[in-house]
Amino acid sequence: AAGGAPTPPGATPGPEPGAKRARLSGEGAVEWRTTGPFVGQWITRSIVDDDGLVESHSVGKVVGYLSAEESDYVDDEGRPTALWRAEYHTGVLKGDAEDLDEMDVISSAPRPAPVDILTAAVDARGDGESVEEGFIKSLLPWRMFAK
Repeated sequence: AAGGAPTPPGATPGPEPGAKRARLSGEGAVEWRTTGPFVGQWITRSIVDDDGLVESHSVGKVVGYLSAEESDYVDDEGRPTALWRAEYHTGVLKGDAEDLDEMDVISSAPRPAPVDILTAAVDARGDGESVEEGFIKSLLPWRMFAK
């Protein structure tokens, strides 16, 4: 974050994707795998301001995976590191995609989203809210504080 403030775990510094990138073009290009660890899981990313304070959240789904051998990303110690591709469905990141390392994914609280369970829960409420609206609200960390 600007001003030297550290970015909290699970936080994205503003709407711009991080510097992690998969080798998707040029020599040695790879395709995202659609199976693998965390693929299909839903995540909640915190969006922080320049002072490192959380200003909003975006909910996304992990849609791709590259092993450490397939990714061209290295960690702070220079070791090849796996990457995951997340596509966002809500918040300031809606419509964007971001490449995440394992710590980014874990700190974003991955969770499965079986549609049949969501549908049953929303139908049982009978409030007319769509399945997607109900699911996304259930992922938002601050929902327990909402009135």
